[in-house]
Amino acid sequence: MQIVADHNGNVFQLFERDCSIQRRHQKIIEEAPCASIDDTLRQRLGNMAMEVAKAVNYTNIGTVEFLVDAAGSPYFIEMNTRLQVEHAVTELITDIDLVAWQFAIAAKESISMSQDNIQRRGHAIEVRVYAEDPDNDFLPATGTIEAVIVPEPTNSVRIESSLQKGDMIGIQYDPMLAKVIVWGENRLQAIIKLQQSLEHVHIVGVNNNLNFLRKIAYSPVFVESAIDTDFLQRNEAIFQSSLVELPGFLWAVAAVGALLSSIKHQQNGYYYHAEPGSPWQKTDHWRLNYTATHEIRLRHRRDGMTQILHIQHPANEFVVIKESVDEKNEESIAFDAGFVSDTIIQTVRNDRAQFFYCIQHEKNIYLFMNHVEFSFEIIDPFAAEKQIELLSKEALQSPMPGVIREVFVKVGDTVAEGTPLIVLEAMKMEHTLKAPYAGIVTKLCYEQGQTVEGHVELLDLKPTFISKEEERNPIKGRVKK
Repeated sequence: MQIVADHNGNVFQLFERDCSIQRRHQKIIEEAPCASIDDTLRQRLGNMAMEVAKAVNYTNIGTVEFLVDAAGSPYFIEMNTRLQVEHAVTELITDIDLVAWQFAIAAKESISMSQDNIQRRGHAIEVRVYAEDPDNDFLPATGTIEAVIVPEPTNSVRIESSLQKGDMIGIQYDPMLAKVIVWGENRLQAIIKLQQSLEHVHIVGVNNNLNFLRKIAYSPVFVESAIDTDFLQRNEAIFQSSLVELPGFLWAVAAVGALLSSIKHQQNGYYYHAEPGSPWQKTDHWRLNYTATHEIRLRHRRDGMTQILHIQHPANEFVVIKESVDEKNEESIAFDAGFVSDTIIQTVRNDRAQFFYCIQHEKNIYLFMNHVEFSFEIIDPFAAEKQIELLSKEALQSPMPGVIREVFVKVGDTVAEGTPLIVLEAMKMEHTLKAPYAGIVTKLCYEQGQTVEGHVELLDLKPTFISKEEERNPIKGRVKK
């Protein structure tokens, strides 16, 4: 419950916010009003929140938090004596500037408002965009921001973020990158506006939860408002990313996008010839007596799947042939395509025009299709293969970058399976590395207080039990990611 209390004894409540959708006990989505309570309970919660503020002579903006069980019984949790991240949804349904009120209270001004004059209108939803990997237990992610795309703000769409290209996302701060807040006349309208807004939010350079948020926004269980604190766990199968075969058209558009981006780069770079009539200025890959064929190799960054695509550009369309081991299974896709802006590619196939966000950065291309953002690595067939570093079978790696906060073991210690070994902290979150099996600590690579990167060796744990498979493969190594 949002409350306001000034120095003159005026205390108000500005209705509730539903913050039930959480991961790691941290909020992801907030909305107001709460769709699962009635006006009787809403009034009761408001009165209880004001009583809490009056009991301690509270002055400021604040939030009184409650849990409500399935029977509708409220339970007090705590009071947050500050303006919270999700205050924007309250502002949108009440048309009250809470930040201005906070300044007024700090200046010991009286809030000239009565409770009856505070009305709510419509429905507001906020989603938090985090630098994290939902497919890896929501562990924090770091990196450099290479591109940021957000929709233009309106009276019903707010984007709150200072993110810009070149920003470094490190381990020292909260992983929140941005907030997207929308308002509608009712909850369904607000959800539709949220879906539309998320289609136009894209962040390149660091793993984030945008695909995850889109899945929630489009899911029937969210639209039907079947929401509680167990929402994500109960619907885990719906929101999990599953490894499925990507459609051929997706590969084809990504390949054409990579080719067009390469041509655009050549035109904008030093390859561009200053003389307008010079044939060296042409970047259309003209050939005498036959159509040029371009080979593009792409690797889907999430599952490692690789495709070789051959692109021809006769007349006014692209013909993309997706290579296959069996020639009978080769897929040929024809369509016209071209960039209509720096980040949007238009395709025309079977007289149907479609628009997709398509962003290339260095050796990667990002394509947004069917509410999902896909990322591909553009493979240079002439580049040297990356060196693969093999770790010993006993090496345990850090699941994320962070700071070593605690080391519970020393070399020579014998530990049981599940024993806490190291606590790693990043972005206000602690992760405890536990022994995956019983063993003896034979090596410690870091000390308390040191900073580590993701997927580096932290310690060696020699198992005290050797399986038959390990006996058959004693030199089998573990590949460092």
